Amino acid sequence: MELHCDEHEKADQVYLVGEQCLQNYLKQNNGKCPIEQHDNCEFSQVKTARKFASELLVICPRQFDLKREQLNEGTKLGGEEGESCDESNSKNNYNCNFKGKMKDLKDHLDNSCKLIPTKQSIPYESTNQFDVMSKQIKELQNFCHTFFLSSCLNKSQTKNIIKLKKKENVKNLKADSLKKDEQIFELIKDIQQFKTEMNQTIVDLKRQQNEQIDNFKRELQEKDETITTLKIDNIEFKKQMEQYQIKYNEYKQNIETKVENQPQIEEDKKMNKKSKSKKMNKKNKKNT
Repeated sequence: MELHCDEHEKADQVYLVGEQCLQNYLKQNNGKCPIEQHDNCEFSQVKTARKFASELLVICPRQFDLKREQLNEGTKLGGEEGESCDESNSKNNYNCNFKGKMKDLKDHLDNSCKLIPTKQSIPYESTNQFDVMSKQIKELQNFCHTFFLSSCLNKSQTKNIIKLKKKENVKNLKADSLKKDEQIFELIKDIQQFKTEMNQTIVDLKRQQNEQIDNFKRELQEKDETITTLKIDNIEFKKQMEQYQIKYNEYKQNIETKVENQPQIEEDKKMNKKSKSKKMNKKNKKNT
């Protein structure tokens, strides 16, 4: 907890105290401030200090006591009952390797510490634990005080640094913005050039395609004309073939007719010859 009463607001020190200790003190002293013994003590939780305290790395206080007892072996500390507990832990070679955050210490001592003391040594153990924690809290208070003073002294410097950083960031942002504008301009230029090239390519392709289509149409027309000419020639040829066929049939019929009539013709010739010869003979006889 941090004390921030109006009576000592201008003090250079930062007054930090444990919450439970402060509550107990105020109950025992009718709510008077532990600094200047005035009424209406004002305090609040210091989240930063609480966070620093909860995040501090500590070792097991029982292990600390055990090591101190081993170093000071032969000297009686805390009476025979406390010494008997430490000697028991030492003889059993119990050790606690806990090294963790302050916020985890209570759970460790309650549940997982191997150096759980006997009932007779609880007061001594608690006293030692309290001493260790008090030292750590004082160290934390000193640290917070130093931190507070340094933050107050460097407040103006921090503001100046922030301003300079802001100005520098603004300059950097402007420079980045100019670079991005240049990049955007170059990209737009490249896109326009690409569009121009693409349009020209499309025009060339269309022209080539139209030329190919025209050539194809021309070839088709020529082939159609050739086919038409061939059809006409074929019709003429068929007509000629029909005429030839007719003539051939007529010729064939004539030939066949001649062949059929040839014996009769021969016979008629013979008969004519005979008749002529008879006539000649008759004439000759008459003349004689």
